[in-house]
Amino acid sequence: MNVKRILPLVAIALITFGINAQTQVKYFKGSFEEAIVEAQKQNKPLFVKTYTDWCYYCKKLDKEVLTDENVASQLNSDFVAIKINMEEGENEAIGKKYKVRGYPTLLILDGEGNLLNRLVGFRDAETLKPELQMALKD
Repeated sequence: MNVKRILPLVAIALITFGINAQTQVKYFKGSFEEAIVEAQKQNKPLFVKTYTDWCYYCKKLDKEVLTDENVASQLNSDFVAIKINMEEGENEAIGKKYKVRGYPTLLILDGEGNLLNRLVGFRDAETLKPELQMALKD
C-alpha cells in the first residue's frame, strides 16, 4: 500500500481517538476506601458511579452522558471519580451503606464518605450538569 494513502487515514484515526480520549472520565484506580482518602487529600467530592454488567441504562449513561465533553471535563476537574460494579467483591456492602437499590445510581460523597447526594436512574447530560454543579455548592 502507498504511504501517501496511509498517512491521511492514520491522521484521521489519531484525531478521532484523541478527541474521544479528551471526553472520557478519568476514573480513580484503586479501592473505594482509597478513593475516599484521595478525595479528602484533593479536597474534592467523590463521584461514585455504581453499575452492574447487565444494566442497559448504565451502559447508556457511559456512552451518551459520561462522554459528554462538559460532563467529563467537570468530573475530571472538580471531583475524584470512581466506578463500582456492585456485583463484584465486597461492593455489596457499599450498596447497603448508601442505599443503592437501582442502577445506575450516582453517589456524591464528601471526603469523609458522607453522602451529599444520591442520583438514581438514567439522566441525560443536560440534567446531570446542574446536579453536579449543585453538589459543588453544598
